[in-house]
Amino acid sequence: GLNTMKTRTLYVPEHAARQIIKDFMPRVKPASIEAMIDVLDNKLIASEAAAKHRVTHQSLSKNLKTFENLVYKITNYPV
Repeated sequence: GLNTMKTRTLYVPEHAARQIIKDFMPRVKPASIEAMIDVLDNKLIASEAAAKHRVTHQSLSKNLKTFENLVYKITNYPV
């Protein structure tokens, strides 16, 4: 289920992460995108990134989970 993905460490290069967010999560605000990038690429923990960019920890966690699920689906898509 979705909850098992919590501990999965995911590395997506920044340029790819930004493109995925732009294409598949168009409603995410710029500050939230920067917070996501800080977690995904700059090794900040979610609570630090949320505080730094003044977004809620809850929304950041939700966005990260959505992003991880997207990437997981993309990388495991049967070709």
